[in-house]
Amino acid sequence: MEGHFEIQLLGPPQLRWQERPFALSRRQARALLFRLAAESQPIPREKLADLLWSETSPAKARRNLTRLLSYLRGQFPHPDLLQTGGTTVSLNHGMVRSDAVLFSELCRSDDHEAWQSAVSLYRGPFLSGFILDESREFESWQSLMGRHFEELYLKTLRRLILGGSDGPAQAIGYAGLYLAVDDLAEDIHRQLITLYAQTGDRAAALRQYEECVFVLERELGVEPLPETRAAYEAARDGRLPALRGTNNHVLSCHKAQAQSYSNRCYRCITAGSRRYRPSRRRHNDGRSDFRDGSGFSTRQLHCNRHLVGLRHAGRLRHRRQK
Repeated sequence: MEGHFEIQLLGPPQLRWQERPFALSRRQARALLFRLAAESQPIPREKLADLLWSETSPAKARRNLTRLLSYLRGQFPHPDLLQTGGTTVSLNHGMVRSDAVLFSELCRSDDHEAWQSAVSLYRGPFLSGFILDESREFESWQSLMGRHFEELYLKTLRRLILGGSDGPAQAIGYAGLYLAVDDLAEDIHRQLITLYAQTGDRAAALRQYEECVFVLERELGVEPLPETRAAYEAARDGRLPALRGTNNHVLSCHKAQAQSYSNRCYRCITAGSRRYRPSRRRHNDGRSDFRDGSGFSTRQLHCNRHLVGLRHAGRLRHRRQK
């Protein structure tokens, strides 16, 4: 290959041409490049124009896009990196390597080695640290893509934890990566307790349970589920607990609730809040509950992956009503 242009979008964005850093001074040009690199299919010009100039007239937005594409082509180290047609624009993926495109392909594979490769590509949230203040549409797109890639990352980690890894030791590492992103995933805490017990590390299993108890109490004000307590007791007593499949708590929620929270998820990443942090309202009689009937405050109606909290929120409200 004459040249190789590498674009990394998963984590802080990075550009490299033939293994050397490549810089684009104009932030809007970088935003356009990132949008083109996020997928392998050609993108309609109208869609790109609306993404960057949604509050401008269509005619002016198209002219702006033409000028920005001309600037981008002039800055590229090779003219064939950018492919433009009458109605679409794309990158030449024969010369461009996008970690986002490769990550998606590897996650869709049925091969556990491909899943491991995918996980290694994920350096952090999509376009972490990149902000384009002048375009709300781009901001919303960036947030939605961030949620998409994070969910794909967690789904792939879950598959590795449940049997796609090379033994318990590797699965423990993947479980740690999962909890680093979503420490409210009680089923992953439970799986990690069991994995530690199976490797003979009883102390680590007990510490993991203590961490689970602490996180659930701090964030949700609830105790672990009975099956988590059972895994802890088995590890404490030296009984080898059986590994069980993790539950997708989102599916246990009412569909209407799930759809309601999913529709608002983009605001969470846009606002920079990647953690679900429910806060309870205290009453004069000592009772406490969440701010609204759904179990979440207005600012917390965001991340789809945090729907795990709905099950706990329901348990808490039921307990308070007794």
